[in-house]
Amino acid sequence: MSESGRAEPAIAARRVKLIARTLTSLYLSAATFAVATLMSVLGAVIAEAAAGPATDIPIIVALFCGLIGFAAFVVGAVGLVIESRLAVRALTHETDEALALLAKTVGEQTK
Repeated sequence: MSESGRAEPAIAARRVKLIARTLTSLYLSAATFAVATLMSVLGAVIAEAAAGPATDIPIIVALFCGLIGFAAFVVGAVGLVIESRLAVRALTHETDEALALLAKTVGEQTK
């Protein structure tokens, strides 16, 4: 087995772990954006009904969840970029392996 063939399982394992972490970040992002939206609506309803310090809590929770959602979304996006680069590297290794095998086969047939 060639050098690129030995590297393939390690790259595949790294990609699987990266995809799992990326999906977790994107799920966290979706959930916290949903909570932020709910808290924003709740804060607006409370502010309309009775202005006062009670409106501060949902607004603070909405801001906090929105920031977490944004950060998780950025982490997920970066993870997808990294995974794409690993996929290109794996495909390059596979292509090199296939071309080497083809060259070897063609070379043996011409002898």
